[in-house]
Amino acid sequence: RRRVMSQLARLRDQLHDQLFHLDPDYKKRFPRLVKLETVQQLERFRCEGTLLHQVRAEGVRHTAAALRVQMERAAQLTRQIEQLGTRYEALGQIEGVGRLKAGQLAAVLGTHSFAIAAFSAASPLEASSAGRSRHRLNPAGDRRLNSILYTIALTQWRGTGEGHAYIEGQMGRGKSWREAVRALKRFIARRIWTVWHRQYAAPTLATSA
Repeated sequence: RRRVMSQLARLRDQLHDQLFHLDPDYKKRFPRLVKLETVQQLERFRCEGTLLHQVRAEGVRHTAAALRVQMERAAQLTRQIEQLGTRYEALGQIEGVGRLKAGQLAAVLGTHSFAIAAFSAASPLEASSAGRSRHRLNPAGDRRLNSILYTIALTQWRGTGEGHAYIEGQMGRGKSWREAVRALKRFIARRIWTVWHRQYAAPTLATSA
């Protein structure tokens, strides 16, 4: 799904650029390119003018068709991931984790037993200087999981629950906003790991000597 979403962003940027060269005021007619109905309209796009305008209009139709295919693919993948997420409802007890995020987490975590904070690169490395203790991002780990944790952290920050209070508390102790978010990600990672290990991790089989 991440690759599909990246392709969606690229195609939208390309379509915006093509439309701008045909009509700088195109946003009055097509303010956003996120609705399927709008993209389908652009698949039938026509304009009067020179041969160059006709060629560019054909490019708009071609890009719109490619964008529609990717949008449909993204919607299909989202439904599949959300369906997977219904099997991991315990993760939904964590603020910011809906069915989509639960499915994404399940797809990344599998049934492996590991320290999720380190695996996701949420665990920081010390980078102190001038007598001040600071931390930087751990370059090791799974970037997909790190991205999921970041999204969950932002959702909690925008809310009014314990995640928001956690960041406020960290900043009150002198942390920057980025450092506070990073600390919240580690806190969320521990919560996810606790739920995952308790509910879904495969049991360890005892072997006799």
